[in-house]
Amino acid sequence: MKFVTSRDALLRVLGVAQEVITNKSPVAIMSNVLLQTDKENQKVIVKCTNSTVNAISSFGAEIEEQGETTVFCDKFVSVISSLPMGDVEVVTGENEIVVKPLGKKVKFRIKTLASDKFPVFKGFNSENSIKIAAKDFKNLIKHTSFAVSTDSNRYMMTGCYLTKDDNYLYMVATDGRRMSVCTCADFSPEFTSAIIPVKGLSIIDRICQEEGQIEINTTDKTFFFKGYGYEISSSLIEGQFPIWQKVIPNGLDHTVTISKADLEDAIKRTVIMAAKNGRIQMILDSDKMVISSPENEVGSSKEEIEAKY
Repeated sequence: MKFVTSRDALLRVLGVAQEVITNKSPVAIMSNVLLQTDKENQKVIVKCTNSTVNAISSFGAEIEEQGETTVFCDKFVSVISSLPMGDVEVVTGENEIVVKPLGKKVKFRIKTLASDKFPVFKGFNSENSIKIAAKDFKNLIKHTSFAVSTDSNRYMMTGCYLTKDDNYLYMVATDGRRMSVCTCADFSPEFTSAIIPVKGLSIIDRICQEEGQIEINTTDKTFFFKGYGYEISSSLIEGQFPIWQKVIPNGLDHTVTISKADLEDAIKRTVIMAAKNGRIQMILDSDKMVISSPENEVGSSKEEIEAKY
């Protein structure tokens, strides 16, 4: 295998691969990326996996010799990052890959593993897939993923629940103490509900941009994403997600309007005097909110801010 490509093109794809891969995997090849040249289309296909999340992408290159190999991702990224801007030549030898920037007298040799041992996984499943604006899906992730549980005993809550109801796509996350629900535009096709691990969603969030569309799909055991030259698939979390609709009251007749900045600053000041892992109290009046920390061994705090209740 021999090809020439730009340093930035390599780093763009390898950055996502590095986020997918778990370097501490007991299986050595799971810490590697698979590089496959496609001379006909003048590109290099990159595959990586951590057994739960799989990713396929590619970058343009001048292919001189066909071939494929796997290389330790973390070290490969470190080498490419250290190179100056410009084109890079990558050549495979016997159990190694040679990397050198064009026009510079520097050369790196990195050990490789045979590609025939690399896990086989499928790319995007387009059957019954739906298209959605990338910014909408990114918004779903942003406003829910923070609320997932980190408690392994609550396995079903360690991911975000994606479902369709009344022609709207919902993403829900909860850790049992708080819950976040976000919706986006209506959809006509059917969509299979799924609990998606937050790891896969964080990678998709990084890929999605403010412009353009993406495709998503779910099967019985896998969630699929396609967009911006990437195909991501993630194993689903099996089990029954909590019945989140019952948490939200049918009628809400009390509301408060308040400055986000004022509320955020007041909370930051109040928690200084709150007990470790303790609570703060919010009391509402018609024209104000009183935020306080209960009396404890170090003291207390109380602050009033304007609010319309």
